[in-house]
Amino acid sequence: MAALTPGTDITADSVEGGLLQLAQMLQDAEQLLSPAQNRIQFVVNTDTNVATITAAIPIAVAVGTSGKLEIVAAPYA
Repeated sequence: MAALTPGTDITADSVEGGLLQLAQMLQDAEQLLSPAQNRIQFVVNTDTNVATITAAIPIAVAVGTSGKLEIVAAPYA
């Protein structure tokens, strides 16, 4: 997801605001992929003032040298 630049500042004043901003950034960035993806859903209900974020992030699972499972983000395929 090259469109989301590492080190980009989250400018929100709260953790909740930062999460909303990050979700929007991820959703915008995945639309620039070819083909466009729809793994981040960001829905705002203005009647209840609730935002719902659903994410299906690709992962890779491996057994680390300590024997523990390591879960890391994997590139979009």
